[in-house]
Amino acid sequence: MQKMTRRIAGGFAAATLSVALVACSDAEDAADDAKDTAGSVAADATDTAGSAAAEATSKDDADDADDSEDAEASDSEDADDQDDADDKDGATKSIATANGDVEVPADFASAIEEKKAEWGDVKSIEQGDDDEFLANFDNGNLLTFDDDEGAQPIVGKIAETWKEQGGLDSEVGLPKAAEEKAAQGKGWTQQFDDGVISWIQDESGKFTSSVEK
Repeated sequence: MQKMTRRIAGGFAAATLSVALVACSDAEDAADDAKDTAGSVAADATDTAGSAAAEATSKDDADDADDSEDAEASDSEDADDQDDADDKDGATKSIATANGDVEVPADFASAIEEKKAEWGDVKSIEQGDDDEFLANFDNGNLLTFDDDEGAQPIVGKIAETWKEQGGLDSEVGLPKAAEEKAAQGKGWTQQFDDGVISWIQDESGKFTSSVEK
């Protein structure tokens, strides 16, 4: 009877040990699974963080490129604005005369160069108190300039008359346009800021100048 009791007790102990071992093995498997899962999650998180960082870096590079292009465009616009401002303020060019080189507005210089082929060299250039200019050419013709009317020619007897009236200081002012043929009779007339100068043939056939203010 005692042997049977011991065998039962021994069997029960063995069974208990077996159950414990199985439970322990299951616990270890569960721990391993949890560890694998945690590692996978950590790896995914690392990959996600790396991808996000790469995207952020790429976006920053793109933004830097855009900023650089914007800066270049702005510099170009500033340069264009400066050129426009210089033109508006009045760029000048040098014109050679018998009395030496003279700085004049660029537009006036261009007009002078065009007339030189027809009228010859420039003898002298005069400047008035209100920044009006007068170029005297070898053949006696004149070219005036101001901001309002630009470059205007005065030729022949009208040029002589205007010079006798004071030129840049004359009471009729500067010409508004080139001379025109007279509406009546033979001759020419030219409109000025404050008057008209004419060179007209009278009834006797003689040409005379007149100044109307």
